Amino acid sequence: MADADFRYNVKQYYLEIKKQNPFPQHIMSDATLMDFTIAPDTRVWLTAEWSPIFEEIKCLKHAIVMSNDIIAQLSIEQFVDENDEQGVKLCKRGYFGTQKEAEDWFLSK
Repeated sequence: MADADFRYNVKQYYLEIKKQNPFPQHIMSDATLMDFTIAPDTRVWLTAEWSPIFEEIKCLKHAIVMSNDIIAQLSIEQFVDENDEQGVKLCKRGYFGTQKEAEDWFLSK
């Protein structure tokens, strides 16, 4: 997937969350099909795009359903770690192997 396509898809996904998610405080990012690394400039862009959305919806939990691709997993973890180091931790976060595991986590206290 090209970087521009990735950015477009991310932006559309989060716009849909704001419009349609009945529980917007719980966000699931499904990266199961991700098979590429997130470029450094795209990581900066993601932080700039996500932060205001997460703050606006008052995100409580962010579930990330991970790809089986180890390089993609490392890329996601690097992005998250960089945000944590910069103090950009907007809500509780969990990593999961399936959507069902993430949904169960949303329902837990």
